[in-house]
Amino acid sequence: MASTVMEPGRGRGLGQHLVGLYTSPGPEFTAIIPQSAFLKPLLLLIVLNIAFTSFWFSKIDTDGFFRRQNATSSRWSDMSSEQKSQMVGMQARMFKPIAAGAAVIGGPIFVVIVAGFFLFVFRFVLASEVTFKQCLAVTTWSLLAVALVTTPLTLLVMILKADWAIDPAQALQASLAVLLDPDSAPKPLYAIARSIDLFVFWILYLMWMGYRVATHLRASTVALALFVPWLLLVAGKAVFAAVF
Repeated sequence: MASTVMEPGRGRGLGQHLVGLYTSPGPEFTAIIPQSAFLKPLLLLIVLNIAFTSFWFSKIDTDGFFRRQNATSSRWSDMSSEQKSQMVGMQARMFKPIAAGAAVIGGPIFVVIVAGFFLFVFRFVLASEVTFKQCLAVTTWSLLAVALVTTPLTLLVMILKADWAIDPAQALQASLAVLLDPDSAPKPLYAIARSIDLFVFWILYLMWMGYRVATHLRASTVALALFVPWLLLVAGKAVFAAVF
């Protein structure tokens, strides 16, 4: 019988898996999970991060970037011009080494943390037989599939605006925050609105599909295991915004 996407895919490459995740993620995870392959998509995720960061570095005005970021802080308006210059200078010196390091190791660290968390939830709380490698595979493939869309779109927005002082995390407006004025809206409300993001929901949807295959749990159970931590994270962001 010919191999299909529904079967553990022999010889299916990285590109074929990505196409499958865009067109039919449930069946594609059926092919990915038995192999628990995560190294190739993780390497591509790192390359994507490095490429974006390198291009951004070639365009960014670090002083302008940090002055715009600092302007949202209440402390900024109370500082003297000399204090502002000193602060921006210190931030600019630290920025590129830290950002370069994050481009290389930030992705793998994030993947390991997320996969480890859901290993605990699904294996030790919900008593499924999922493995750490399967959690790594679900997390990595889900993040990569979305990043391959959001990264070029983010660059396109920055190019069209010809403004490289935008925070890349805010350049692509796909959340409810686009309906609010960041200067006048209550900070907790704005933090919640920023979290209600189309691409975040896409990642959660892909992970929901992947963990349904990996854990063999009910769809509603997997949904709760994913969305409850997300809701707690959103609540934490709102509290942080209110306090700071």
